[in-house]
Amino acid sequence: MMKQSTVKCLFGLCLFWLLLAVAQAAPSQTLSERVQQQGSVRAIVQLDDAVLATPLAQQGPGARAAAAQQQLLQRLAERGVLATDKIQRRFQRSPALVMQLDAQTLTALQAEPMVRGIFEDRLSRPLLGESVPLIQANLLWAEGGTGSGWAVAVLDTGVEVSHPFFQDRVVAEACFSSNDEVEKASSLCPDGVPTLIGDGAGGACGLPDCDHGTHVAGIAMGYKDETLAGVAKEAGLIAIQVFSEIDDVDFCGVGTTPCVASYDSDQLAALEHVLTLHQADNGIQVAAVNMSLGWGEYALACDTVEVPGKESTDTPSKEAIDALVAEGVATVISSGNAGYNDAVSAPACISTAVAVGATNDSDTLATFSNHSELVDLLAPGVSIESAGLGGGYVVKSGTSMSAPHVAGAFAALRSLYPGAGVDELLNALKISGQPVATRTPEKPRIDLWGAHEALSVPASLQVDLVPQAAVDAGAQWRLEGGAWQQSGAVIEGLKSFQSVTVEFSVLDGAAWRSPAALTQTLAAGSNTITVEYAPVGSLRVDLSPLDAVEAGAKWRRTGQSVWRASGETESGVSPGSYVLEFTTPEGWYRPQTQSVTVVQGEVTVSSGTYTVVQSTPTSTTTTSSSSGGGALGGYGLLLLFALALWRVKRGEGRGTRDYRGKQEDC
Repeated sequence: MMKQSTVKCLFGLCLFWLLLAVAQAAPSQTLSERVQQQGSVRAIVQLDDAVLATPLAQQGPGARAAAAQQQLLQRLAERGVLATDKIQRRFQRSPALVMQLDAQTLTALQAEPMVRGIFEDRLSRPLLGESVPLIQANLLWAEGGTGSGWAVAVLDTGVEVSHPFFQDRVVAEACFSSNDEVEKASSLCPDGVPTLIGDGAGGACGLPDCDHGTHVAGIAMGYKDETLAGVAKEAGLIAIQVFSEIDDVDFCGVGTTPCVASYDSDQLAALEHVLTLHQADNGIQVAAVNMSLGWGEYALACDTVEVPGKESTDTPSKEAIDALVAEGVATVISSGNAGYNDAVSAPACISTAVAVGATNDSDTLATFSNHSELVDLLAPGVSIESAGLGGGYVVKSGTSMSAPHVAGAFAALRSLYPGAGVDELLNALKISGQPVATRTPEKPRIDLWGAHEALSVPASLQVDLVPQAAVDAGAQWRLEGGAWQQSGAVIEGLKSFQSVTVEFSVLDGAAWRSPAALTQTLAAGSNTITVEYAPVGSLRVDLSPLDAVEAGAKWRRTGQSVWRASGETESGVSPGSYVLEFTTPEGWYRPQTQSVTVVQGEVTVSSGTYTVVQSTPTSTTTTSSSSGGGALGGYGLLLLFALALWRVKRGEGRGTRDYRGKQEDC
């Protein structure tokens, strides 16, 4: 960006934002007090999806979120509270809802065990260069650090995507903007819908300050020529409109109504969408999210909230930012323009966000820039020229202009160090930056070339193989396709933060299992990994007789899923004792389960013998039936004969006729 020394911050607008921030920094009322005063309050209701049944809990975040949302509504209905018409937004990934809460609904939610927290859905305002040459981004371009292959998501007032500064590099668009009659909020998405994804969704809104997003996006990744370009001049742009029209003079101020502001919930929905884009198989790799917006005054991190009667819980925004960091995506947020010396705005106060303050044309801290320990980095933010509406270019000042310098820096560095994580890139920017001590604490103004030098410290890799017996047997390693190395060997001169594939030799014989190839991201300096070869043996089981084998007799070790045929050898079995089990073909008794011990490097042989099932002779059944024994069978006839013999010996038996007569008398 080009610095315009004769144009400074628009004083009236900056003063209004200062007064607004001070007003919002006043001691906040509780939700119950707000409801009592206003009749209702707009809030984000955060849910605990751990209460879901196991099949639902094992599904993806979208299914869990929907199930948790529906379960809450059902539980409220059981309490006699019908809350469906109070829903303002359902999130696609987070187990949360945006609701307009009256006293009855708020009370029911506060008593509901599955509610983790209830947060007021706050509104943020847009936070209005010694730029590219000062931070030495142009030097990085010559090394390939242009942001090519990576994208920056700009959550703002939308972007004039047809502007020549972006040269058809818009890779995705979306809009998340609320309608709320109670708060006099109207969606600025096309056709007034609250959510829209696709071409045309992320265009600039049509109110004052709606050029803000276009200007911010240009700083991060725009390009006109070498004298007017953004930091990551070849990066892609994800344009996401997150602002709503607010027609409330108490909020906007006299003479500035209607105005634009962004709900926390719309920002959260946008962060969820960025994560979905990054994880999808669509060719989009997101390096950073930029949020040049904010409200309030926070001296401490705003990661958690205390909920009466419950444990403190991370805010939904903190959880969303953490999920992005885990995927390698930085969330860069401007610190705010109220000039605080010991505080920043929200959501820059979230500890895992990258909070950015502003420097001026003297490379000192800008007077309007919020500053505290929570600030991570500084970047140019005074008199920065970038894209404006209508295809032109305008000059703006503010921490809003500083944040996209850093977001673009992440994209530019990513194109050189794709394997580096957010913390590694942030640390490189911190340790290499120009110290600025205008106000304490001292913070670094970013220097991309310095960060590149910090990241490009050569890396080395040492691989230690264990156990020694495997090494003695010839175990070796190599980088994919390279020369084989002995255990403990070191390869120098590798590139830091690059991912390399390490392969392992296959040993002759059947005594060792070679490790699978692994991917290792190299840190700057020395890297050492230890990899284990596993001792193994083999197991063979011979089954008999042949008729049983032909009938389907098979074996396996208990706990294994694959049944094996007679005489088949299972290789790569860890030494130890195992229990064998057998199938039961029709007409055969299987062998009893038996234990077997596998020895390293040997083929352990065991056996199992099946027994044919014998059928009952037909002649026995015929005799039983013809002799009148019926269901008693042969054993019954023997009993009757013994009874008759006993009676004869007692003088009672007179043959069969007398026996039957006595039986009938009984």
